[in-house]
Amino acid sequence: MNEPFWIRQDVILAFHERLLSEHGGSAGLREPGLLESAMERPRNLFAYSNPTLHDLAASYGYGIIQNHPFIDGNKRIGMGAAVLFLEVNAMRFTATEEDAVLRTLALAARRDERVRLRRVARGEFPPSLTSAPLRALAD
Repeated sequence: MNEPFWIRQDVILAFHERLLSEHGGSAGLREPGLLESAMERPRNLFAYSNPTLHDLAASYGYGIIQNHPFIDGNKRIGMGAAVLFLEVNAMRFTATEEDAVLRTLALAARRDERVRLRRVARGEFPPSLTSAPLRALAD
């Protein structure tokens, strides 16, 4: 695979501001180093393995959601970064909103892994995914 188009940190910061203005929440970074670390995860994965674009998208989402660099909106911007990465690299994000939300909440609760987020990026879902109660994933 050729080197993909990467998402710049200033783009993520602007995207985060936009998401907050549309959906609410507190602005600001808890720790800039946490965002820098999350943004470098996909590049590191690309440099030292043979990932797919879905792997790299999942790495953006996983890094931001788990590092929790923002005061608010980490799940939103984590999933948004994964989708944005796919789109700037000519891929289409096909997951339903419900599936994306369920997997993102599970990942944030550390009940999910990058592998499952990668499946969301690919549009692959087990039949039982949408039947899982949202409350159980958010607890």
